[in-house]
Amino acid sequence: MLAMLLICAGSAPKDACAQLRGEITVGEARLNDLDASTTRSEGFNRRSPTTSFSSRGAIRSQPFSTSLSGALSSLSTSQSSSHTDRWIPSWRNVQQDVFSIVRAPFSLDRDQTLQVIGASGLVVGIMAGLDRPAARRVPSETETTLSSVATPASAPGRLYDQIGPDRFVLGAIGTFAVTGIALQEKQFTRTSFNLVEALALTKVTTGLFKGLAGRTRPYADSSPWELNVAKFGSAHATKSMPSGHTSRAFAIASVIAHDYDHWWVQIPAYGVATSVGVQRIRSGNHWLSDVVLGGALGYLIGRTVSDNKPAKDGSVSYDPIVGSNQLGLRVRF
Repeated sequence: MLAMLLICAGSAPKDACAQLRGEITVGEARLNDLDASTTRSEGFNRRSPTTSFSSRGAIRSQPFSTSLSGALSSLSTSQSSSHTDRWIPSWRNVQQDVFSIVRAPFSLDRDQTLQVIGASGLVVGIMAGLDRPAARRVPSETETTLSSVATPASAPGRLYDQIGPDRFVLGAIGTFAVTGIALQEKQFTRTSFNLVEALALTKVTTGLFKGLAGRTRPYADSSPWELNVAKFGSAHATKSMPSGHTSRAFAIASVIAHDYDHWWVQIPAYGVATSVGVQRIRSGNHWLSDVVLGGALGYLIGRTVSDNKPAKDGSVSYDPIVGSNQLGLRVRF
């Protein structure tokens, strides 16, 4: 485009240069309308005659695609479909998920920092005001109103406990993978891979938090403030916070609920995950705040994994598109 303008600054006829500048202006205006309707986008892709210069400087008419936005539109479509056309997410998406989780504590803006402070205050408030009452009134051996409500509410959670969280997730992974292959539905195979990724990231993150907190479980100590901070002990009794069963249950629920955005999927998914948390309190293995923190971690990790999209790092690159009957500009951002 710059070369054409430089030629026009030379000895080319003024009428031709004016025509060329007019077509460039139209192309630039159409470039700003990338978010227009499909009908308009198709209109930009139609071929029309335009003016070019021969090797001798003579002006001749040659058909090619005059729409720069046509190339950009096709690129945008290929970028958006690069996620949905895959049987499994790309390795680049997995790396982006890992980097997002690792960077999260160090890349908070002001609003996010306030949210973290508020969430931390909520967890501390639950520890101070609700952990002890919940540990006394929810377990199955007590005869209280909360215990009578928790018994049926924890039924799916008891099944989850009996199967085991890892085997439960592996069963879900296998179900989605086999269904996707049998029905030739790529969304199911992508979900199965997302579940694998969510399980791995949740186990690592939860294990790190458990070692940092070193919190004693309710069955081992009557105080919710018994902590062994950053000792990374191996004793099972000092790995109460956060709840690993709950974090994995919410990671599964979050992946499924975000991959299949329907209320009749989301309500059962989060309902079962909540039941797992109730069961962990009912069994005396966790304090209420352990379950709240585990659920929040699992939800956030599952959401990060299910939002597998091409990374946007703020950079922009430009590549020319030149062919026998087309000329355009590819923009990556």
